[in-house]
Amino acid sequence: VLDEVLQEIDRLLQDEDTQALIARTIGGELRTLKYLGLDERVGRWSAIKVVQAVSRLIGEISHDREHELRRHFDGYLVGFIERLKEDPAFRLRGEQLRDQLLEHPALAGYLQELWDELV
Repeated sequence: VLDEVLQEIDRLLQDEDTQALIARTIGGELRTLKYLGLDERVGRWSAIKVVQAVSRLIGEISHDREHELRRHFDGYLVGFIERLKEDPAFRLRGEQLRDQLLEHPALAGYLQELWDELV
């Protein structure tokens, strides 16, 4: 599960539109630089650095089965599964969240795209 999630995050981060969104977000936070005309340049530079750092970390986690973050994720997942099995209220909340997500139009469109790619 973690490997698939990491690959998808890395794919998203490599996308130019995602990088542009990150750059705009960072640039928007640098309001004082806007008056100097540096907000967009600093935003782009920062986005590149963020993407590179996250991609490097994803690579480390993907290749190291004993990576600290992988062990943390695996432990979390085991605990999550146990709670689903043993806590009816937690399971009910999970089912409600699942139903809400499946009813969301954006997710429905994404799932349809995934299905179309598989078929």
